[in-house]
Amino acid sequence: MIKEPNRFLKDELRRMPELKNANLITVRAIKQEHIIRYGFGYHPDIDYGLDIEEEYTRNLKENKKLVEEILSTWGKSRNNDVLLYFEFLRTKFEEIKVTSSKEYVIFKFPKKIIKYLNSPETITRIRRKFNEKGLYLPTSERVLLRRMKRQKVLAKYFKK
Repeated sequence: MIKEPNRFLKDELRRMPELKNANLITVRAIKQEHIIRYGFGYHPDIDYGLDIEEEYTRNLKENKKLVEEILSTWGKSRNNDVLLYFEFLRTKFEEIKVTSSKEYVIFKFPKKIIKYLNSPETITRIRRKFNEKGLYLPTSERVLLRRMKRQKVLAKYFKK
């Protein structure tokens, strides 16, 4: 039986005093022994039976192919990461319906696919890796210059 995550964490803390100072994060509401995750990885006493690395790598390869297809066929996606992400979602998930008006773009999708949506950062990172190799560069010189300036500002900021 699945317990409410916060209640489970309290029970687990009482049962395992060595976790009192651990950084606990609720992973998701599944079997109670799967909920704890702290600093250095999943709970060491639990066999999750999943090869997360293999699954994630496969997903990244599929995403990379799709992003490459979008970048090669739709020039506007090279200039705007939001358009790239929207087109990625629309192409990858047939369940997503897109409607638009003069002021709005509306995405309608079933709640059940929310857990499968990719992060926009993952998609833009794939685009940046192509750009590093000189592939699928922006079609607008203005966009290219703006990205280069942002890169310099970020590098300077994070050196602090």
